[in-house]
Amino acid sequence: MHSLLNTIGFSDVDGLEDEEKLIKIAMREATQKKVVKISDKRSAVELFMPVAKETGIVVRGEYNDKGELIIDHYFPAHYGSVESMKEYLTINKRMDTDAFTIMCDDHRLGVTMIFYLQNKIDMLMKNDAANTEQKRTVYLSALAHEGKILLPALNVDVPQKVKVVDDPDDLPGDKGDDDVPFVDTQAFEEIEQYAQVKKRSEKEDVYSIVNTSFYPCGSESDNYSLVGYIKNMETLVNRFTKEELYVLLVNCNGLEFDVCINKKNLFGEPAIGRRFKGNVWMQGKVMWEEERI
Repeated sequence: MHSLLNTIGFSDVDGLEDEEKLIKIAMREATQKKVVKISDKRSAVELFMPVAKETGIVVRGEYNDKGELIIDHYFPAHYGSVESMKEYLTINKRMDTDAFTIMCDDHRLGVTMIFYLQNKIDMLMKNDAANTEQKRTVYLSALAHEGKILLPALNVDVPQKVKVVDDPDDLPGDKGDDDVPFVDTQAFEEIEQYAQVKKRSEKEDVYSIVNTSFYPCGSESDNYSLVGYIKNMETLVNRFTKEELYVLLVNCNGLEFDVCINKKNLFGEPAIGRRFKGNVWMQGKVMWEEERI
């Protein structure tokens, strides 16, 4: 059973029997169906059953040569509402299921972003799986099993005591080395910042110093721990279970994406300007129909 079903309002699904019933409902209630032929005997299919706005369950499988649908896997999904990035992407096939993850480098995060590809069928239709790198627009989203609301961080400017000089002769180091001014200045600034953070950390909590953060979490490559500012929020209701969901538009190091979480799994009251902290599963919809750049 998928461990994040509760994020979209299926908290009562427990065990394989409930899971099988849910998959059958998803197949029957699906409002979107995409099919692409991948060989003479096989056709890949993707079904989407919405449970709330841009939120639902995706079921993937194949039609065999007899027209029978064989289920491969399913997953809960929320489709992002804003364009998160436009970067060169690398496509990777997963080992355990017929699914793909995407890798890309975004300077705002400082780490290589890996996310689960939501619209695999669109990629197969464009036959883009064989392309190792391409620049595409991505709509990111995240599912959070649980999370907390933090108050905004107290911003205290780090004193700037280092004067940036262009003449290498005015700085220590090898004379005439054009890299010396930049390297030395950066080193002094980092020392100042470290000293300031160390001093504040003696009396303050780390989350009153760190505004936002984004780093890998756990053994799964597309799981992350994040802290980000809430720019917008919306409350949704699962039409089957009537459980309430929060969709938070989060800004993390300048990167914006939706975070979907079950209301009862969020500690604190979300509001614009406050921060969200939690562990998330990153997903993304790639716009394959764009022309390659």
